[in-house]
Amino acid sequence: MLQHRRHILHIAALIALFGAAPATLAGDPPRKSKPAPREKPSKKPAPQRMDFKNNVLPGQLTTHEVRRATRRSRLTGKSLETFSYEQVATWTQINMADPKPATATLYQMMADGPAKVLGYFKDNKQLKSAPTAARSLLSRGSTRLESAEKSMRDSPALVPRVEGPERAILELVLDVAHWPPKRIEAGHKWERDVKAPDFTGTQTFEFVDLTKEGGETLARLTMYGSGRFSGGLEREYEFGKVQAVIHWARLDQRLERIEAQASWRRLRGDVPVEYDMKIQVKLLHAQRLAESVQERLKQQVEAINLAARETQLGHTRDAAKLVEGFVQQYPDSPWMPVIADLRAKIKAQNDAQARLSNAELLKSIGTLFLELEAANEKADDDARESAANLLSALANDYGPRLRKHAESADEQTRGLAIFALAFSAKPDDFASVEDACSDSSTRVRTLAISAIAASGRSGVRADLLLKLLEDKTAGVRARAADAVTACIRRDDLSVQSLVEALEKIMIHDDTLAVRRSAIRAIEAIGGPGDIPRLEQALSHELDRDNRAAIQRAIERLRARG
Repeated sequence: MLQHRRHILHIAALIALFGAAPATLAGDPPRKSKPAPREKPSKKPAPQRMDFKNNVLPGQLTTHEVRRATRRSRLTGKSLETFSYEQVATWTQINMADPKPATATLYQMMADGPAKVLGYFKDNKQLKSAPTAARSLLSRGSTRLESAEKSMRDSPALVPRVEGPERAILELVLDVAHWPPKRIEAGHKWERDVKAPDFTGTQTFEFVDLTKEGGETLARLTMYGSGRFSGGLEREYEFGKVQAVIHWARLDQRLERIEAQASWRRLRGDVPVEYDMKIQVKLLHAQRLAESVQERLKQQVEAINLAARETQLGHTRDAAKLVEGFVQQYPDSPWMPVIADLRAKIKAQNDAQARLSNAELLKSIGTLFLELEAANEKADDDARESAANLLSALANDYGPRLRKHAESADEQTRGLAIFALAFSAKPDDFASVEDACSDSSTRVRTLAISAIAASGRSGVRADLLLKLLEDKTAGVRARAADAVTACIRRDDLSVQSLVEALEKIMIHDDTLAVRRSAIRAIEAIGGPGDIPRLEQALSHELDRDNRAAIQRAIERLRARG
């Protein structure tokens, strides 16, 4: 019995040593070995697919932060000057019920905070503060409230109240919720044509993949923007690139975040100014609003529109009453940034009505004229824009008084009023400035054409410029050439006749400054076919600076070919 037990323990030890699989013992019939299992061919992962749609459920509220940091770089002498600043906006979107199926009325508010200086450097050495003119151009912030129709495939975006290239760039980055009308696979690409007032080009999208973040499925897309500035911006600005990565929530059908970067350059003057911008958009908050809350928000928008209309009409007392009534009735309104903006506008209108006497107004215009002259002499774009912005504010605040002064018998009063009206937003005011270019007074003509050149307004009459290029006064001729540079596009039908007139004064005018302005104008509007004109001028020109300007113009026209 004991011996049998020892035998069993011995077999158990062998099994433990060689594994649990049963072994073939001596005397047992041989067992057939089982064939090794065949490896199944690996299956390709199913392609990631998604049907992109916009959330059109009534009551859907989202709040995003739009943060943008801009860096401006340019050579000043032998030093590289870099100025960087940041601005942060809050973008609120609310869907309201719409009678059309699969659509919503979209209320959007963009509350943009004031710009903040990040740094001012010269050759990588940080200075204590940026120049006053540069800081004065930074936005103080603004608020917009608009409504539009939103479908499952198209949703218009709202950009901060900015101007120029920045507006075109932000529209490219933010206006992306326009989707193909079908389910698409990862790797699918599509394009969207963009025809905006200040940009013409294409957005190229690619659906990259689906990712998981915090238990939520996000679609990742890329967007590349290409094209050119338009609407007058192309005279001074050259588009670089826009590229973005977009993260879109699959279940909630909404934007989660965007990371983008953009670049462009300004070509005004002899040295280009380079701009780079980084844009970050991220979701801060999302919720579904009850019907009663939606109705209350609609009522608030109607009240805001009424107050805004009274403000626009200049009825500041009535507007102020409406604003204060709104604050008392809706203290927790999400539209309160719009109310703060209206308050600021009402205060500005009240201040403007009692700010300057006639003598103070004319003195301010004269001072700004001198500041513009100094800025042009130094090629200081910041100082130039700062003075132009102040003139625009004066023209809009004191329009009726300036129009009266523009008919004064005193040529100094008449000329200064005309100069300021060139910066007015009203077309009739600019037409009166063009008429003043034919004034019998040399001083008035000089101020009028100087203002046209400084304003950079498009649509200036070519026949007027041709006439002024032959004016008996050298200052008028020089400013007429400057106006060609600032106001005429290269594709304008009048370019050929203007270039021919500019060629004459570039070669034969007795005044050095007139010749220099003509050289710059041909450089601005000419093409490779105009190089022989410049070469002929070079053979006549004796002034060293003018010769350098001609050679630079030849190089730039050659590059356009």
